[in-house]
Amino acid sequence: MTCKILESRRWAWHRMSFTASLQGVGPIAVAVPRALSWALLIVAVGGTMLAQAPLNAYRGSWVNEDPNTGGMTRLQIFQNLEVQAWGACTPTECDWGRVQGRYTQRGITAYWSTLPATSCQIETWNDNRLQVSCITTFENGGRRQDRYIMRRR
Repeated sequence: MTCKILESRRWAWHRMSFTASLQGVGPIAVAVPRALSWALLIVAVGGTMLAQAPLNAYRGSWVNEDPNTGGMTRLQIFQNLEVQAWGACTPTECDWGRVQGRYTQRGITAYWSTLPATSCQIETWNDNRLQVSCITTFENGGRRQDRYIMRRR
């Protein structure tokens, strides 16, 4: 966020630019009285801090709460943000492999490029659990969305 002071006859105004986190939305500029700008700054910074959980909230071994899942069964998040996942296969679980995760404001993003390619967003949930939202893209161009709730192992 950038902040620039603009003077007028009655008020000292701050011109504040916020970079929106939504894809395709650029900087947003607003002019507000100086007194109000500090409140907006606190809300903007506070909102970012609340939305981003500390890395320690993600690290460790996780297991799907649904033992009958047909998708992701386990997840391991390492100190260096590598993410390893396993899926439901017969007779044993399939190892999806280990990929480098990326820490964002929403959580950790991980992408497995093998076909079918799977991209997952890992977010903290409640009660020491994770919500994992995945989009799988198949060779024929078809897509599937899945959501898993994982608990600490």
